[in-house]
Amino acid sequence: MNVRWKPVTSLISVGLAVVSVAGCATPTLVVSESITVYLLPLGPVPESQMQAAAAEVRTFNYRPVLLEPVPLENSLGDLERRQLIAEKVTTRVHAAAHELSLQNERPIFAITQADLFVGQKPRSPFSFAYGAPDQTVTLISTARMNPLGYGKPADETLLNTRLRKFVSRYLTYLTLRGGGTNNPKCVTYGPMNGVADIDRLGTTRC
Repeated sequence: MNVRWKPVTSLISVGLAVVSVAGCATPTLVVSESITVYLLPLGPVPESQMQAAAAEVRTFNYRPVLLEPVPLENSLGDLERRQLIAEKVTTRVHAAAHELSLQNERPIFAITQADLFVGQKPRSPFSFAYGAPDQTVTLISTARMNPLGYGKPADETLLNTRLRKFVSRYLTYLTLRGGGTNNPKCVTYGPMNGVADIDRLGTTRC
């Protein structure tokens, strides 16, 4: 049973800020052997987390490109819930991609320490990740992957392992034509309702 999660991030009046500590749809993305995967920090994200994501991308033999952080504004979140709204953040990521003239049809993994929920599913308390319907943008929140949120000591290795599983999970969805499965050895297995589910999750790409 998971310990009750307590936020280690906060929304402040001047913007969505985080304390710096320590659904799958049918894929439509066109990929190649030399695919580039953009990694975009949303707000301040520790370098170790971005490097962990990049390391996982390389295990697919894809080329990670780390981008400069995009600041978070209050307009992207629900201040009462103290969470980002996934759909609004996706729109902001698309705008950033246009501003940066990123290559079309290349995956963008936007990573944030802020907590996340899907606006179309307001009864769901949070989401670890959100894949945009156009299958080019994936949001990943490490807020509830962080042991500090459960009153446990900081554990950078554990947090980064959880993050890497989600990078692998969504890259498998997008580029290897993976889908939901009932095989617990697969990284695409079942819904992820808590960190215990992530920790039990296998790493086979199927």
